[in-house]
Amino acid sequence: TGTPDPPRRSDRLLYSRIWYGIGRTLHDREEFPDALRAYQRTLELQTSLTGGSDVCINVVQTLCNVGRVRHALGDIDGALEVHRRVVRIATALTEGRTGHPFVAARLRALGNLLVEAGRPAEAVQAYAEAARSTGEVCIGFTEEDVDGTESARQSARVLARAGLSPPCAAGA
Repeated sequence: TGTPDPPRRSDRLLYSRIWYGIGRTLHDREEFPDALRAYQRTLELQTSLTGGSDVCINVVQTLCNVGRVRHALGDIDGALEVHRRVVRIATALTEGRTGHPFVAARLRALGNLLVEAGRPAEAVQAYAEAARSTGEVCIGFTEEDVDGTESARQSARVLARAGLSPPCAAGA
C-alpha cells in the first residue's frame, strides 16, 4: 500500500473506512489477494485509532472478512488463526460473556473450519462451547439449517456424533 498513516484521528478513521470499502469491493469481485492487502491496511489504520488494541468492533468486522478471504485462498490455517482471534476479541467486547449470540456464532464458524481442516475433536470443543453458552447449536438444528456445503453437512455429522444436535442433523 505504501501510504503513510494520516496524522489526524478523523483522517485515519476516514482512510480506514475507504480501505475497508476497497477491500469489500475486491472481496465481492473475488480478487482475494488484493482484498486481503486492503483489509490488512484497514486493520493497521483501525488499530492505530485504538492505541494498538484490537478490541474494537470495527476490527472484528474486518477480521471476519480476512478470515473469509484466507479461507477462499485455501489458507485454512490462516483462517483458523483469524477466527480464533475473532472469538477472543468478541469475548472481550462482550466482557467475557461467551453466551452472547455473536460469540456463539463465531465459535460455530470456528467449528466449521476445524471440521474442514480435519480436526473434528477441536471442532467438537468449539461447538460444545457454543452450545453451552447459548444452546443454539442443538436447538432446531436440522438438515434445513445446513447451508448445503460439504463442510456444513460434515459439521452437522460432527454435532450429531457429539450429541449436540438431534439425530436428523446427522443425515445432512
